[in-house]
Amino acid sequence: MTQGIVALDIDGTVLSRNQNPSVPLIATLTLMEKEGWKILFATGRTLSWSLHHLAKLPFPFFLAAFNGAALFSYPEGKKIHSSSLLKKDILGLAPYIDRFGVVAYEMLGEERAFVNRQGCSLFLQEHLLKRKTLQEERWVEFSSVQEIPSIEYASARFFVMKGEETFLQQAIEQNFGLTALIMKDSFSDDVKIVQVTASGVSKGASFRYLCKKYTPLLGTIAAGDDTNDIDLLEAADIGIAVGDAPQSLRKIAYSTAASPDVLHLVLRQAKNILQKRA
Repeated sequence: MTQGIVALDIDGTVLSRNQNPSVPLIATLTLMEKEGWKILFATGRTLSWSLHHLAKLPFPFFLAAFNGAALFSYPEGKKIHSSSLLKKDILGLAPYIDRFGVVAYEMLGEERAFVNRQGCSLFLQEHLLKRKTLQEERWVEFSSVQEIPSIEYASARFFVMKGEETFLQQAIEQNFGLTALIMKDSFSDDVKIVQVTASGVSKGASFRYLCKKYTPLLGTIAAGDDTNDIDLLEAADIGIAVGDAPQSLRKIAYSTAASPDVLHLVLRQAKNILQKRA
C-alpha cells in the first residue's frame, strides 16, 4: 500500500556538491520505501547527471529532471511524462541568446547539449567550459540559433551574472509564455542559472502528477534548498527547507534543517503522519 510520497531535491538538499548518496541516506530512504512511501527525486539537473548519482540506489524511485520537464520511474527507466521545447521555441529566444548565450539540452537520446557562447562574457565562457569538463557533458556548439536540429529539448539554460537573472526570467515568461526558473549555480556564487522549459513545467507539477496517480495518500512531504523548489514545497502537506535556503523558500516551509539533518526530519515527519492516521 502506498502511504504517501516524499519529494526531494537532490543537489544541496540530500546530496552535497556532486557527491554520491551516503550509506545513512540510502538506509533511511530504503526504510521509507519499505514502509510504503514512494520516493521522488525532483531536480533542476540533467537526467544523465542525476542517474550518475542515483542509478545504484537499491529501491525503486521516480526522477523528475530538468525541473520536471521529464518524469521517469526507475529502475526500469520508463518515461511517465514529459513536456518539451521545440526548435521554434529556441528560435524565439534568439534575442536573448545573442545577448547571453545558451545551453539547450536534448530531451532524450544521448542528451547532448547544444551550446552558443558568443553572447557570454569571457568570464562566463570560461565558467561554461569548467562546467562542461567537470560534468563531462557532450556539447555541440553552434554559431547561429538556426543551426540547431529540429528535435525535442528538455530545457534551455542561460548562465548570467548575479543580478541579471530576474530581468531575464521576467522577459522570457512575459514575452514567450514559457516557464523560466532561477537556480543557483553549484560552481560559482557569482553566477545564476535561468532554466527555460515548456509552459507549466515545474518540480511541483511533477509531484502533483504523481500524487493524483496514487490517490488516496496519507500524506506528502517535500524538501528543497532553492527558489525552484518553492512550488514543490507548496504542493506538499509538509514542506522542509534547508537552513541556508533563500528566504522566499524558508518562509513557506513547515520547518527548516541543515542539509545533513534534512533526511532525519523527513523520516520523523513521515512517522508522525503514519501514527496520526493509524
